[in-house]
Formats: sequence, C-alpha cells, structure tokens
Amino acid sequence: MKKVNHFNSLFCRRTLRSFKRHGVNTLLILSMLMLSACVTQYQYLHPDNNDLTNEQIYVVMDYVEFMDDVGLLMDYDLALNLKALVKMRSDIADALKVKGYSNVLFVSLSSGVTVNSDVDFELYDNRQFLDQIIQAPFYRAAEGITVEEQDILLEILKQFHFHAMVPSKEKNDGYLSRLKMFSRPIKSVDHEVDSAVLFVQVTKPRISFAKSLGVSLMASVASSGVAGGVVVTAPMPADSTFSQALLFDYETGGLIWKNHTRGVLPTMSRQSINRFFKQFPHNRYLELN
Repeated sequence: MKKVNHFNSLFCRRTLRSFKRHGVNTLLILSMLMLSACVTQYQYLHPDNNDLTNEQIYVVMDYVEFMDDVGLLMDYDLALNLKALVKMRSDIADALKVKGYSNVLFVSLSSGVTVNSDVDFELYDNRQFLDQIIQAPFYRAAEGITVEEQDILLEILKQFHFHAMVPSKEKNDGYLSRLKMFSRPIKSVDHEVDSAVLFVQVTKPRISFAKSLGVSLMASVASSGVAGGVVVTAPMPADSTFSQALLFDYETGGLIWKNHTRGVLPTMSRQSINRFFKQFPHNRYLELN
C-alpha cells in the first residue's frame, strides 16, 4: 500500500477548507508564496570566503543613465550622471563600513563603459542641450592610479559584467567558483596589504520600446544562465535597468562575491542597499590585528 505523508495530507485538507471559507484571498496568498519561492537568486558567495581579512578594497564604479526624446537620438545628461555617481560612492562606502571595511579606495569612476560606442547621443548638462553629439564612454576619472591601469580595470569590468547576471544555483556555482580576473591589475600602488577589487555597475536606460528596436545599445552580451559549465549568452534588452557588483581577490583574481538586481542603487533605501550586500563577506582584519 502506498504511504501518504501525514503532514502533506493534513496541509492539503486544511488548505482546501481555508480556500472554501476565504475564497480568493487564500488563492492570492498561495500565489504570492509560490512566486516568492521562484524568485531568481543572483547573490553568490564563494564557499571559502564567508569572512575575509583584507585590509583594503579598490572600488571601480560605472553608472549610466540616458533617455529618449522626440528626436532620433537619445539624450545623455552629464550632471545627472555625475550626481548619481557621487551618491553611489557614498552609499557603497557606508555599506562596506557596515561590513567592517574602513580602507576603501575609489580608484575609477566612469559612465557608460559598457554602452555601444557606435551609438550617438545628444549631450545635455542640467537638462540644457549643449549642441554636441557624443559616444560612450561618456565620462572617466582615475584616482590614485594611472590611466593605463584604469584601462585594465575597465576591460575587466566589460569582460565580467555579464557574469553578475548568472543565477546563483547549484549547477552554476561550480562555474562561478572558477572565475578569475586578471590578477594584480594595479602596479603603481603599494600592495603590502591584502586587497580586493569591487566592480559596481548601474545601468538605467529610459527609452521607449519603439526606439530600442534594432538598436544594440550595450557593447557586449548578457548571460542568461550556465549549463554544464558553459555560459549561455543572449543579447541584453535595450531597456534593461539593473545594478550589479562583483568582488575579486586582488592577489589570486578569484571571484569572491557577486550580486545583481533590477533596482537602481543610488535610488535605493538604506535597507535595500544593505540587503543587496547581505552576503558580502565580513572583514575580520581589525579583529585579528
């Protein structure tokens, strides 16, 4: 005789009685629970890196926001993007401080590194058109490193930014654990201390579906999953808004942590930002020294 799990049987009977009694409300609650259980998880932490002893973190940030108007070209507002970068810098510093990192060096700030450089944009500044046509990247600033070192860091960002979109699940985590960036990319800084490199990217296109058709706005492709250790890629929709981050060990180049969300970091609440960095490894350097 086939055995029936008593708990499941009891749960089903009670659920049925509840549905008969409360009708649509019960159905809605059950639907929400099922949807929440199916939400894709993008936050990944390497199993060997729950805690770190890194004395400092180098941060590479890229934020880009652009929009369409009645004309043929899309608009890029420099002041708007710089304001978002400043806010993002402050938010990231606060989030890392919560995790125990006080020595945070923002070595590269940029806007539009992963945007297709073949696409023309109209340049605005504080909503004023400057009568100038530009192409990405729209802005770059290096702090404490050389321009050549910034070039290397931005190439790493372009190479790995789509990996942040790989869902974190058992069949993918083995692949993610093997990812390595180009190790020791910064040569002009004293590296007597253990370090890590954090890449943070935010893309916020505000364009109509019609204008996005036939236009390849992003310079590379976005990962849609990993199967059998092989990355499966697909073109990223032109209207995709997202924030993502990847943390690599400076010495070995190995991926430590990463996350991806459809939100926009500079507009998130403090609670949402802390949730984004929830599995970011805690720094135990001060505890051990």
